[in-house]
Amino acid sequence: MASLEAALSRQYARVPLGMRLGLSPMREVCARAGHPERAFRAVHIAGTNGKGSVCAMVESITRATGIRTGLYTSPHLCRFAERIRVDGASIGDEALAALLTRALDEGPDLSFFETATLAAFLAFREAGVELAVLEVGLGGRLDATNVVPRPATAAITRIAFDHMDKLGSTLVEIAREKAGIAKPGLELLVGDVSPEVRAAIDEVARAHGATTASVGPWPLPASLGLPGAYQRNNARIAAALGQRIGASPAQIALLRKLLEETIAIGPGSIGFTNFSSEPLGARRANDSVIFYYFDEHQPAEGAFALPLGKTYTAEYVDTLKLTRTPLPGVYSGNAQVKLPGTPWGSLWFREKGVS
Repeated sequence: MASLEAALSRQYARVPLGMRLGLSPMREVCARAGHPERAFRAVHIAGTNGKGSVCAMVESITRATGIRTGLYTSPHLCRFAERIRVDGASIGDEALAALLTRALDEGPDLSFFETATLAAFLAFREAGVELAVLEVGLGGRLDATNVVPRPATAAITRIAFDHMDKLGSTLVEIAREKAGIAKPGLELLVGDVSPEVRAAIDEVARAHGATTASVGPWPLPASLGLPGAYQRNNARIAAALGQRIGASPAQIALLRKLLEETIAIGPGSIGFTNFSSEPLGARRANDSVIFYYFDEHQPAEGAFALPLGKTYTAEYVDTLKLTRTPLPGVYSGNAQVKLPGTPWGSLWFREKGVS
């Protein structure tokens, strides 16, 4: 059996290939692999900002219904396995090694992200996942995740300038690419966007035989542990998606409880959310929270302490050396942490002033 170290070494060798837009390679390899992308229902989420948070929230709602869930997000913060979760837990090293090796062998010419996506599809099929929440990697129309059949529901969170070299130089052009996840008969939820952008999304949806809907009001706690008005919008999108997958009002209401119980560790840059499960740990020590983490390339455990009530910039977090490779200046929540008496959750980093 291939080792995880060997599989990851092969996988990271594909990083220089970059992000490739186009569905033909994924369609071909999925056909060779027996169409794992058809083995589960999906929730498909695109957008410039907020899609990772919405994915985590939707997965927590779905899990509350008793459905066996999958969650595929990117990038990871500490361990590659964070990208692929079943019932809230990152897949184990042995399973990841086997699935990643199979994906690498099935698609020798796939990019890094395409290979990871195929591994996720294989993992969900093997684990008997009933509904998988899929975060679009780049754009939407030509993203590797877009080979899934018509999803149970889908959403576009927000539109801003990103990857303009690949998606277009205007918000309308970028929106049209992201709206490419629309499929015949699908109702596509749309978050807060400008009228011009919404018109572009509507046009693309109609061309694909889909319809669009706005996100309506949803009662939220007066104060959220997650800072930023955009998180309130994320919660509303997640609640609307939860309704569309058949979650009961009581099950959707659990999201409010999660948001109320979220622990904000800094006033703007570092926080703790309890949407998922497993594998890192944290404990309180006097006026600090100590986080434990594992580097997937090094079995030794590491730890660092963060005093409460302070703002931590991305530059400061860089000095913590969470992984052997440099992290980008803006961090997204994939690392898993646990405080005493709480469920497992996500540690997230956000550079001050960045939404």
